[in-house]
Amino acid sequence: MEELCGRVFALIRGKNYEAVADLYDARFYETTTRSEWVALLDRVARKLGDLQKYELVAWNMRQFAGAGGTPGSGTYGEMQYKTTYAKYAASEVLTVFRPAGSSGPYRVIGHKLDSEGFLKE
Repeated sequence: MEELCGRVFALIRGKNYEAVADLYDARFYETTTRSEWVALLDRVARKLGDLQKYELVAWNMRQFAGAGGTPGSGTYGEMQYKTTYAKYAASEVLTVFRPAGSSGPYRVIGHKLDSEGFLKE
């Protein structure tokens, strides 16, 4: 989980937003299209500045095991980061998921970003 989040932030730092978008699950794109997410990442960089560093401050992991392979069964992780951008600090929470019975990689299904920088300028 932490490795996936590290890749997300490394790609954001490098402004490789298309590659960032590849790490997100189809469930994420049910509410935000891929092109909207890529554009939003670019707007965040213009508003907050370039990503300088990130630090894991808390995490929570849980498993959901529904009967008969219920959709959504699997392992969920919620990773909270303190991020520093060139202009403003932020708090980001990435929610990651791996389906039950899968040995595949975790995928990002949620990304929350809060910063007082959004309210300034």
